[in-house]
Amino acid sequence: MHYSSICLIIPISDTLPVHFPLFIKQLSLQKNLDVLLISNFNIPIQLPQNISSVIIDFKNNKEILHYLSEQKSSFIEKYTYWILGSCKLLYGQLNYFVRQLPKYNSSILLKVNKEELLITQNNHKNRLDKIQKSTRINLIFETEAKSLFYCNNGKIVDYHKRIRYPFINLESLFKFKNVRYYDSSWKKIPDTFYVDDSGFYSSKTFKHYHRNRLKKEIIEIGSSCKQFLSSMITSNNKEYA
Repeated sequence: MHYSSICLIIPISDTLPVHFPLFIKQLSLQKNLDVLLISNFNIPIQLPQNISSVIIDFKNNKEILHYLSEQKSSFIEKYTYWILGSCKLLYGQLNYFVRQLPKYNSSILLKVNKEELLITQNNHKNRLDKIQKSTRINLIFETEAKSLFYCNNGKIVDYHKRIRYPFINLESLFKFKNVRYYDSSWKKIPDTFYVDDSGFYSSKTFKHYHRNRLKKEIIEIGSSCKQFLSSMITSNNKEYA
């Protein structure tokens, strides 16, 4: 792993998230970003050059911070910023984002659609062993429910407003029950794709976005009707039993 200006630390407990291949692909495209995955099990895939992993037993982020303080302090201190993040988020240009943050002497706690990120700038006032005692600044960072995002070479951009996002929460974004975490027809996850509350679109399928979204809406309605009828039949059978 080469050293960049930011180290993103991602705890992963028990199982990999469904969108993990997409998660890793997006991180591999980031500039000036190294990633440390901390898991309690072996991650059975080859990781990109800017991503490494360690295996430890942990129950919560407090134990992660203790591990970083005891075992990884010299490693973390080589970075300008380090971020304790979440594997439930899809990351964009973190390097661009942290440079826009005010230079506080305390850590910044971002709440992103119920997920939390702890962002810390390395300096003499922000020693790793004092982070848990520091005054945190809480910022609420949420995406709009109907946003359409354009993802290109690691960037995440609101398609209509042209605003760059450093991360989005896919679980909070998706409203359709039948959404796949990325298109299963993709033989290889592309560098460029689109995503909204109905799911993912390649550059090819996005050319007919409204038609393809309508197809997904019809499938979603059909699935909801099927589930409703199934529950009604089950309920009636119980009444006559």
